[in-house]
Amino acid sequence: MRGRWKREFGYGMVLVLLLAGGCGSRGGGSSQQGCDDTRAVLGQFHGLRGSAEEVRTLQIEGMRPKLAELAGSASGNVKTAIQRLADTIEEADLDSGEPVTTLRPKLDRFDTAFDEARQEFDEACD
Repeated sequence: MRGRWKREFGYGMVLVLLLAGGCGSRGGGSSQQGCDDTRAVLGQFHGLRGSAEEVRTLQIEGMRPKLAELAGSASGNVKTAIQRLADTIEEADLDSGEPVTTLRPKLDRFDTAFDEARQEFDEACD
């Protein structure tokens, strides 16, 4: 179990680093670019749904600073939508050190709130 967790975490971190590196190299400022960069960061989220709770929590915690950075470079409705995604992560109060019995209900509430924020983001970017 411990080896599986480390392996999943390692793959997740590689994905995060690849996505972050790909987004950061573009520079930025335009709202459309902010949408594209944010979609790249969000792409990792859907791949985590079947992962262990601790792994998902670590990855979700890691998305927040990148989303906050992207919100800072966007404007208007796009900025608001990206900031809401980051705020949703912060409000979830997830901590990968918590026991699974505590994380599971928090992740369920987070999934619902994040899906709503994601829908608002998609509407702002489309």
